[in-house]
Amino acid sequence: MVSWLKSNADQKLQAAIESRHYGASDLLEISAPVNLPYTTNWADWESVEGQIVIGGYHYNYVERRLHDGVMTYRCLANTEKQNLLTARDAFFKLAGDFENASAPDSKKSSSKISISNYIGDYDDCATAFLVNAGLDIQNQSYIQINAGLQNGFNGLSSPPPKC
Repeated sequence: MVSWLKSNADQKLQAAIESRHYGASDLLEISAPVNLPYTTNWADWESVEGQIVIGGYHYNYVERRLHDGVMTYRCLANTEKQNLLTARDAFFKLAGDFENASAPDSKKSSSKISISNYIGDYDDCATAFLVNAGLDIQNQSYIQINAGLQNGFNGLSSPPPKC
């Protein structure tokens, strides 16, 4: 729904730009140097379409001009789109924090569950889990996946060689 409303806001602003329903005081100018050889100054502004986000605010390009090696864009703020995105962000913030927002006067309780690693680096239950994962359903017996771990590991017979 939000995507459709954003598209609708963009279309409305583009229609206003094409019919020139804006004031000169509503325009924001952005300039950027252009380092190209043999450029010539443009006599007049030319229409351009596009969008830019500056500091979190959405603008649509209206026109541009190249003069003395500097490209200058005139942009119009897309306030309808900005209001829509602000409302969307506020909605998702409230939806994500619904439990705390529903009881502002009550003492906020934390519903987060903290699980710490109390088992350590190694646990025999992890090995048993691997064995249970290999259950043969037809024979109702266990397949010994980790037999090498249980029977044949005796550690190192000597220290590593010195280099």
